Amino acid sequence: MLGLLIRDGKVLYERYMKKTIPMVLGITILMCFLLRFAFGSTLSILLPMSLSTLVANVFTEDEKDNWFKYLKTLPVRTIEVVGARFILTMILLFISVLYAFILNMILFVIFKEQEFELYLIFSIVGFIISLIVDLMMLPACYKFGSNGISIVSLPIILLVSGFLYISKNSDISSILMYLMTIPKSTYILIILFLMLMFIFISIFLSAKILKKKILY
Repeated sequence: MLGLLIRDGKVLYERYMKKTIPMVLGITILMCFLLRFAFGSTLSILLPMSLSTLVANVFTEDEKDNWFKYLKTLPVRTIEVVGARFILTMILLFISVLYAFILNMILFVIFKEQEFELYLIFSIVGFIISLIVDLMMLPACYKFGSNGISIVSLPIILLVSGFLYISKNSDISSILMYLMTIPKSTYILIILFLMLMFIFISIFLSAKILKKKILY
């Protein structure tokens, strides 16, 4: 599985990320200090979703390189192939969430426009939405290739737009105060259960689709 992970990571970095990373870092840092919380909160949601879904581009390279035909000659199981790509997606997700969170913490320390909890909430929401997108993306891309991301994008974009609109046009502080009354252990248990369930379903469907693609 390690070799598969290295191959996917190398393809993604060399062909898609090598030249864009410095530009993305520069623009996000500049915009955060110009627009402060308005941009930082949006970045917490959009950056993880955008960066982790770059993995969809690897499926384009799979088609160009006849990767699935080559897999027939390798002594690897479909679950290993899917697992390697899932791990790569999660690595990108965690890196992007951490980067956006660090930028927001710098904004909080310098400007203190909002309560700390609000910065944290946006980071958590960004992680959850991006995870949902990624788990939907993987089986869709194994089924439809790189077009799979387009299939799952529209409902997610509407969901994110709705959340950002509500957060900027309603009394978020009162909602947060209510949510804070719910025991944190309840949140943790619910989130962990749903995460594990969706991860299992995503990997299972992806492996099943890939197996048929390799066999036929």
